[in-house]
Parts: sequence; C-alpha cells; structure tokens
Amino acid sequence: MSKETLSFVTPPAEKLQNFFGVFLQFQIGVDIYANKNVPDNIIKETLATLIDNVDELAVVHPSGAGLTLETTQRYLDDGIMEIDRMHPAAVEYFAEQGVK
Repeated sequence: MSKETLSFVTPPAEKLQNFFGVFLQFQIGVDIYANKNVPDNIIKETLATLIDNVDELAVVHPSGAGLTLETTQRYLDDGIMEIDRMHPAAVEYFAEQGVK
C-alpha cells in the first residue's frame, strides 16, 4: 500500500444521513464511516486490510499506527467507541479477533 493508493475525504453532512455510524476510530480521532448497506464481507475485508497493514499506514499518516486491535479494545473499554454505533460486521470482525 502506498501513499498514492490512499485518499481521505470528508463527506458532506447531508450524505451521512444514510450511514450506520462509526465502525472504527483512529487514535487521533479520524473516523471511518460505512453505509449500513455495505455488505458484511466488504467491512470485514476492509478492517482486516487496514489492521494487517498498520505499519504501512503509519508511514502514510501517523494516526495509522493506532489502528490496532489493542487500540480498539481500549477505546471500547474507555467508552470512546460504542458497539451500538458500529457496523454489525465490524462488531463481528472484532469479536472474531478477540476484542470484547
């Protein structure tokens, strides 16, 4: 994964009305949103790709270093992330990875 293959955008607020909510949050508060109609396998594959490539993400942006299962667990424990705001496939993915 190279810097050229990644892009970050902020969608307009009116476009977010159809989104389920946060399914993952970077350490410095960068949120990733997914439409509730995104197929479960896409959510799981996206999360696996991001988490499996955390070292490369950190090169692209420092917040990428925080994209770990441990950070996700801590954010859930500390109430920074909430299960009910996550895409159901993200909840399932994290549970499969041992995040409670």
